[in-house]
Amino acid sequence: MTLKGILTVFIFYVLLLGSKGNAQVSTSDVNIQQPKHFAENIFGVGLHASLVSGLGLSFRQRLAGTVVAYQISGGIIKVDRSLYYDLGGELQFDLSGSDRDRLYVVGGTGYYFSGEVKNSLFSSAPDRHRIRI
Repeated sequence: MTLKGILTVFIFYVLLLGSKGNAQVSTSDVNIQQPKHFAENIFGVGLHASLVSGLGLSFRQRLAGTVVAYQISGGIIKVDRSLYYDLGGELQFDLSGSDRDRLYVVGGTGYYFSGEVKNSLFSSAPDRHRIRI
């Protein structure tokens, strides 16, 4: 990988991860609610950054009448002859939530490729899996 390629990937990560994030700050059991079941499907498109389930453009669908959502994501970067891409997915189960926030369990998996012809990540686990709250 050339210095130009490393610099391009570094700048991409800095711009992607340098945005403002929100967090849940409530610590009382008073505000905890049962998961809300929405009457219709909810769709979303955006950017996703995870070392396990992919980095790049993502699509999420929350299924109507359930506490289940799924998300697929992927990204591609090509610098000179080097190619970097990833594909990933998540399955999310709500534990509690409302119209504005939610607490959920997520399981995810992803596949990463780096190289020109052969995946140079093959010896260092190009696929990743996780479960978290």
